[in-house]
Order: sequence, then C-alpha cells, then structure tokens
Amino acid sequence: MIMAEIHSRLSGIIDSLAQLRKERDELKKEIHKMREELKEKAARAEQLQAELEEKVKTIHILQTANSLNSSEDKEEAKKQVDDLLREIDYCLKLLDS
Repeated sequence: MIMAEIHSRLSGIIDSLAQLRKERDELKKEIHKMREELKEKAARAEQLQAELEEKVKTIHILQTANSLNSSEDKEEAKKQVDDLLREIDYCLKLLDS
C-alpha cells in the first residue's frame, strides 16, 4: 500500500513537472515574441522621431519663408535663410568627411 502511494505521488510530481516545463516553454516563446515587438516599436519610434525632426525643420523653413512676405522683417528673414544655408553646408561637409 505504501508503494502504491509513493507511485501515485511520483506520478503526480512527474505530471506537474511536465506541466511546468510546458508553461516554461510557452513563456519563453512569449518573451521572444515580446522582444521582437519591442525591437519593432523601437525602430518605429526612431522613424517617427526622424520624421518629427524633419517636420520641425520644415516648419522653421516655412516660417522663415512666410516672414519674407512681410516687408518689416525682410532683413531678419534674409539672415535666417543665410543661417540655414550655412547650417546645410556644414551638415553636407560633415556627411562628406
């Protein structure tokens, strides 16, 4: 009778162990999937950040161009355009080196 109880308990432990291994494997797959999603979201965030920076530059250029239409700020606008051109030249030189 004691042997039957031991056998029964061992069988239960083996079943529990198999279930735990299965759950572990499922969790590993889920972690892998989440890591891949995280990489994708990080890449998307980087892309969106670059787009945002580009749009901010475009807004700045448009604001500068808009100020050219008003006669009172023409000199300031010309200075801003010159500054932007210098910045573009500087960036191009950095890209070339």
